[in-house]
Amino acid sequence: MPGGRATIEITVLCHHWGRHTGGRYWGHEPSGREINVYWYSTVTYKDDKIFHIHSIADVLSMLQGLGVIDVKMPADPYA
Repeated sequence: MPGGRATIEITVLCHHWGRHTGGRYWGHEPSGREINVYWYSTVTYKDDKIFHIHSIADVLSMLQGLGVIDVKMPADPYA
């Protein structure tokens, strides 16, 4: 950047896993079910400060796995 510091962008792939214990989550008592979520984040730094964070996570699968929501998968149209 003219007259300033460069803009830096870092992308990371993350994996969060554990078990639902200890407290309520979305109104559901601890179930002991596994939490297993992948996500990625791109963090943009400008002038040595975080300027923007963009993240995408598979939260739907996590909520399904915890039993918080029940999402019916589409039926096979050829069956």
